[in-house]
Amino acid sequence: MDLGSLAFREPTIPSPPPNPAHRCPQGGAETVKKVTLSHPVHPFIRRSVNVVEKYFEEFALRGQDILGSPEKWDKVLALIPEDILPGQGVRRG
Repeated sequence: MDLGSLAFREPTIPSPPPNPAHRCPQGGAETVKKVTLSHPVHPFIRRSVNVVEKYFEEFALRGQDILGSPEKWDKVLALIPEDILPGQGVRRG
């Protein structure tokens, strides 16, 4: 038998069934995620906020235009916990 004419194929390994605990959240236009930070804020979170502040205006405000319309304002406001919003002048969807 001439082994040079045999094609080598990688064995296929079946994927394990998905574990619901490891599922990635699905995003979309209707997804709203609120985050509550504990005090004191962990140093990693503090450093991350410093990085976000450096690029937020360029990428979020200008690049993605997250405040470009009243509908977009409502989406951003929906991310903010109710107890820190001022009572006057804030329009909720």
